[in-house]
Amino acid sequence: MLNQHIPQYCGSCWAHAALSVLADRIKISRILSSSYNNNNHNNTAAGANNNNDNNNNNIDDINLSIQHVLNCATDMAGSCHGGKESGTYQWIHQKNGFVVYDTCQPYLACSHESQEGFCPFIDTTCTAINTCRTCDSTECKPMDSFPYASIAEYGVVKSRNVTEIMAEIIARGPVSAHVHGASLHNYRGGIFNDTHADRHTTHAVSIVGW
Repeated sequence: MLNQHIPQYCGSCWAHAALSVLADRIKISRILSSSYNNNNHNNTAAGANNNNDNNNNNIDDINLSIQHVLNCATDMAGSCHGGKESGTYQWIHQKNGFVVYDTCQPYLACSHESQEGFCPFIDTTCTAINTCRTCDSTECKPMDSFPYASIAEYGVVKSRNVTEIMAEIIARGPVSAHVHGASLHNYRGGIFNDTHADRHTTHAVSIVGW
């Protein structure tokens, strides 16, 4: 898990939340697929040991490139000065077709308009080398072939009914959500039920369960 403000301030929580949800859903899908395949294999051999748990532990975490989104999706999703998760999915699904893994484009906490830290001195335009690169001791070059993730569909749970949000998590996995960050500063656990808390949203998070 990355800190969105390292190495400098960047209001990219929306991209972190969006890609965290997508990455977790991909991993969940792979675990379910692996379990299904292992069960079918075990059912064909009498007395075979069920090693699903061990196999599931071997499935790698998915880490998608937030910097790729900041480099290429500012017109549709957002920047270091805010954005929206749905715009991230829209960009992947309708415009770009994919988002690369973070090994292609590590997080710099910069977008084209950012004046924080070293951001004014680096290139964050949407080019081949700013999509996926490989570097040696002397130079970096764009990659023609690289790992990526795509999405078949996306949507928004518009209802404030928590039951619908819970149903979506059970059916498909984590969801992103907006919260008022300052209201959670003193949160220590349990159900947050401060009816007087500010309802304006200042931060995006991934909800993985309850």
